[in-house]
Amino acid sequence: MSHGFPPHAEIPPVESGRAKVLLVEDDPTFAEELSIYLGHHGIALTTRADTDGLLDELRAQRPDGLILDQFVAGQDLLDMIATLRQVYAGPLLFLTGNTDPVDRIVCLDRGADDFLSKTIAPREVVARLRALLRRARTAAAPPRPPAPVSDVIALGGWSLAPAGRLLTAPDGRRARLTDHEAALLAVLMARANQVVARETVYPVLFNRPYVPGSRTLDNLVSRCRDAVREVGGTLSVRAVRGSGYILHGFSRDATTKRPTRR
Repeated sequence: MSHGFPPHAEIPPVESGRAKVLLVEDDPTFAEELSIYLGHHGIALTTRADTDGLLDELRAQRPDGLILDQFVAGQDLLDMIATLRQVYAGPLLFLTGNTDPVDRIVCLDRGADDFLSKTIAPREVVARLRALLRRARTAAAPPRPPAPVSDVIALGGWSLAPAGRLLTAPDGRRARLTDHEAALLAVLMARANQVVARETVYPVLFNRPYVPGSRTLDNLVSRCRDAVREVGGTLSVRAVRGSGYILHGFSRDATTKRPTRR
């Protein structure tokens, strides 16, 4: 019996790299078809038909991802999520014939990352799985070290002393900053009038990768605006939707020059 997987000729090119994923599924036909389909998408699938020894296999093999049917050999694997999470923290996706929205909510509340119906388009299964794998790789990636800053950064009459957490306006008025506010302005002043991506700024300030949806950076930008407002002038920190942040408001002459460091 076919489960709607397209023939090999219709499958897009393999994505570089091969993630290793474990499938727990007691329908051998579905397991075989999914294995072939994912294989052509750069995902190596290992299958098993029951949960006997599953915890030991997870500890030993440490797969990049885990896919579970909900009902396997008469067992509801929703009841096993908490136990699985004690030994496995990676992407956990349920791919099941069940479409009950209540079970979907229970599944996610108990710690799974996604709950998909087997009637979903196979290409979306791949897309959802790849998204979970990318997110897991990003979370595990070592943070980039903080960028070094000079004693004073000067631009368009403004000056910033990151170590002293002091921002000075062209007319001499000053604003005291926090460590994070000073670090953020240092990054933005070094790229004045250019959009700086959140993914670039976040690791410099917090020494860990940016987490999509986090409001930490937006709140910091808001506090920086308040600090700049204290000393007046036209300097402005603006969020660019879907991209990052930009520092602007210098004179025309200042915008044509690179920031100077002294």
